[in-house]
Amino acid sequence: MNSRQKLLSCLLLVASPSFTAASGAEALPNSAALEHAAARALQVLSTTPNTDEALLELEKQMPNMGGFYLDKEGTAHVLLTAGAAEGERQTARHIGNAIANIRSRSRVRTRSPSSTVVEPARFRFSELVRFRDYATSVLTLGSVQSLDVDERANRVSVGVLTQEAVAQTQAYWAQLGLPEDALNVFIRSPIRALRTLDDEVRPVPGGYKIWTGVFAGYIECTMGYPVYSSRLGQFGFLTNAHCTPKPGVVENTSFSNGVWAIGTEKLDPPYFTREHDSRCPPGELCRYSDAVFVASSSTDFGAIAQTINYCALPSTHCSLTVNSSSPVFYPRGFASAPLLGQDFEKIGQTTGWTYGPIQEACVTMYDNGAGRYYLCQYGVAAGTDAGDSGSPVFTWDGTQNPIAGILWGGNVGDANYFVFSPFFGINEELGDMYYY
Repeated sequence: MNSRQKLLSCLLLVASPSFTAASGAEALPNSAALEHAAARALQVLSTTPNTDEALLELEKQMPNMGGFYLDKEGTAHVLLTAGAAEGERQTARHIGNAIANIRSRSRVRTRSPSSTVVEPARFRFSELVRFRDYATSVLTLGSVQSLDVDERANRVSVGVLTQEAVAQTQAYWAQLGLPEDALNVFIRSPIRALRTLDDEVRPVPGGYKIWTGVFAGYIECTMGYPVYSSRLGQFGFLTNAHCTPKPGVVENTSFSNGVWAIGTEKLDPPYFTREHDSRCPPGELCRYSDAVFVASSSTDFGAIAQTINYCALPSTHCSLTVNSSSPVFYPRGFASAPLLGQDFEKIGQTTGWTYGPIQEACVTMYDNGAGRYYLCQYGVAAGTDAGDSGSPVFTWDGTQNPIAGILWGGNVGDANYFVFSPFFGINEELGDMYYY
């Protein structure tokens, strides 16, 4: 047995569930135990920002859990391996119902979600996380774009650009000695930065156009959240690092909204290597967010521009007309642990207010334009286009809009998908930001 095989054996030994068949003597959970389990699960989701970490915590309550997602109707689906006895299945259904009742809320969904569906799984979620982390170097193969644990498919998912890359990835996976049926390779469009609400207003809420001059041209983006930086003790706003001439370097770049100068770049942390975080591919540069802080006295603190309507796919461009009777709104709270299938929204200066479901949660994503990787990002099936970079991203909980992060990328040549950096990754790099 070679060293790779020995390591894999250890991974499987640690991760493999104990397969105990349900029996007539099994003690099933009573109503009080089920309510306690649901309350604990909701607490985990509300206090653990990272989706993968939240699902690993949920696995402690459901030891055979292989994944969790919401479908287009808002119904929860819990994936359980064959080792799950009836008591665990009852717990899973109760937890799923409780989560769906909160996380399936949508501006357009009027029906309550159906009862939780329990699906079969081959692998526990923690097993897939171990496989993914062991195979991080797959990202260094040519044309590989993303690496993720797919909570819906119960597989490690690798996104590539070509059919040739599919075969290369499968061969590399086999070389590592990982289970063939734990891998899903799919062809995706390249992800690129989306730099390129047009009016000039003061004070400026999030969602409006901003730009910075760059020698012979300029970079046009969207103002993200107006915030207060605890690290600097200054007001300002968030936008993307790629909206500056040199991402990862503070150059005191000046931003304007076309008429007035509105701020100066003050925080833009450097990219790091695998020595800082083992999820970063060998020999590559990574960050947790594509974000910078721009000091400004011209922002409308905590406010986001409110357009007259919002759009889902197949619409990719929505109205840029600001609602004259209610020109701004104020997001409150934070969207911890975004779930696969949960609706998220953004407001950008190119495509306006669009929304759609999370398609990839906590994925390592490659920026084809910059040649760098971003760890634990989120992909949403919603309209976007060039110039939307920096857009504030949020969700809807039935009464208000919890803050999610800022948009930075989308599919090349296909305006139906955007990628955003979550607020916890932004705070990790820029220090605590106060959004309201």
